[in-house]
Amino acid sequence: MKKLLTTITLLCFSVAANADIFICEEKKSDVTRPDGGSNLDLGTYGLTKWIVNTDKGYGYEARNVVYVGRCEVNGKYWLCKNNDDVAERTFAINTEDLNFTLSSHYYGSSVTTGAGTCTKA
Repeated sequence: MKKLLTTITLLCFSVAANADIFICEEKKSDVTRPDGGSNLDLGTYGLTKWIVNTDKGYGYEARNVVYVGRCEVNGKYWLCKNNDDVAERTFAINTEDLNFTLSSHYYGSSVTTGAGTCTKA
């Protein structure tokens, strides 16, 4: 029993140590609202840098990144998805050219999109 617990523990740590980490920078960002509003005010919000840890999810680049979502490989893409009571979000990284897209659908309120490039850390 002790060997089994040790083996399971080692397997869990080896999987955690194999996470892919990407630093992603938006090159373009936009928002569309039901009132026809569009074009995110980049002077207010700025383009976002993202950190993607395939074991933890994705989050804004910050001193203490709060990761959200779950990531999985789907063909040549890493897809990280996060859904809650107010929105559905998908962060997709093309593993061949390291381009990414992020779409967020805020129910009945707006759709935001972002796109850019990543570097693998």
